[in-house]
Amino acid sequence: MKIVFYNTSSSVMENRKLSLLYPKRAELWDGLAAQYPEHEICFVATKGGDILMDADNGGELPRPKNVQYVLTEVTDSADQIVDIIAAQKPDVVMGISTGNYPIDWNFINDAVIAEKLREKGIRTIAHPVSTAMAFYDKWRSSMALRYYGFKVAKSIFVHNDQFWAEQVVGNIKCNIYKEYILYRVSQFNYPVIIKETVSAGSIGIQTADTFEEAAAILTSENNKSDVIVEELIKGEDFSAEVYGADGVYHVSYPIRLYMGDSTPFAGATDSFQSVKFGPITSEKYHVKELRETLLKMAKDYQFGGGANLDLMFKDGEWYVIEVNPRFSGLTNTVAGIMDRNPLITYAEGIFGGPKEDFSDPANLKYVLNFKIRKIDEETFKKIGERKSVKHMYLSVSQYGEKLSEYFEVVIGGFATGEELLAELKSIAEEFPDAVSENTIKNTAYLVEQCK
Repeated sequence: MKIVFYNTSSSVMENRKLSLLYPKRAELWDGLAAQYPEHEICFVATKGGDILMDADNGGELPRPKNVQYVLTEVTDSADQIVDIIAAQKPDVVMGISTGNYPIDWNFINDAVIAEKLREKGIRTIAHPVSTAMAFYDKWRSSMALRYYGFKVAKSIFVHNDQFWAEQVVGNIKCNIYKEYILYRVSQFNYPVIIKETVSAGSIGIQTADTFEEAAAILTSENNKSDVIVEELIKGEDFSAEVYGADGVYHVSYPIRLYMGDSTPFAGATDSFQSVKFGPITSEKYHVKELRETLLKMAKDYQFGGGANLDLMFKDGEWYVIEVNPRFSGLTNTVAGIMDRNPLITYAEGIFGGPKEDFSDPANLKYVLNFKIRKIDEETFKKIGERKSVKHMYLSVSQYGEKLSEYFEVVIGGFATGEELLAELKSIAEEFPDAVSENTIKNTAYLVEQCK
């Protein structure tokens, strides 16, 4: 059987250099091929635009030995990409969407391509277009989650054109829509978050501790986009992932996200001292009920491939903050819990799910995702040689208005949280300039608190 995976991007990075990352993406693809040696595997992807191939180094793209790459251009239309995929004569096709900056929308294009491939009679696994659109816009996502009975933060959508209607319609002397929005916002519990509906990650998020602050942000001349105003849920941050297709899904155990005392608002995890630890299996978090709820979501929305969910636990209840129907920054970490190649977690959706029972905590390993200061290539290689290191790569993120460059590291393979903490301390002892004291402190807190 010939399997074609595909990935598209609306943005590319010019003059990219070979990233420092471990393992190389080519190694992951060869690992996938080794898992399914009886099948032919091909990957169709936008040249220079995704995170599933090694970066282009002066035109020389490191390639796997046993997987064919077919590169498309960022300007290729959905129809052109459909023709390129169909030309490979696949038996089955799977989309693996990745994020995009500054607008997170690649999964919409991938969903459209999937729909067009199905029209040609080609079996294709990807999220439906309706699901992609439901979770593209933060306001639509909130409505969709609320409709299906999931707990979400109280929020209101602010349509920018209507909020500033008096600026384009000369005879309007009183903007009724603006008066309504400010009235509703005055009834919120504070603090609140104000965020653009379609921006990626934490870009442009602002917080307001009082109604006066919220009103000042909304009525500022800098407010030029559709936004939502949302009550801040002060609880414990988590994330989980769902993989599968055709009604058969694996729901991961949640990962705890923690930044000590530095978290300014829900969902902001791009701080140097943030740590992500799991799996969280303690029933004080009602994990069984959570996983059942997320399974229901996957079936209702007919997920195809993988999706990431940002969650909050407060007063004994789970809230869904955001759904990202794509490969996420947490996918490598969740794969580490299962001690496997993240590409395999996607590919299993073609074959009816994983053979192993990853619902049994006994089959899972403890992992930690943490950030270290930018290091030289020699130090990078030394850290990567440690048996515990599952993934490590150079990354750039925006936290508030600040852009930061760092290495993200995933260590795993541990039977207990205490063993994991001991390994982190060992890395810090050998490389004292790389690992911060806050990383160790926050990890120690989670190991104890999440028992």
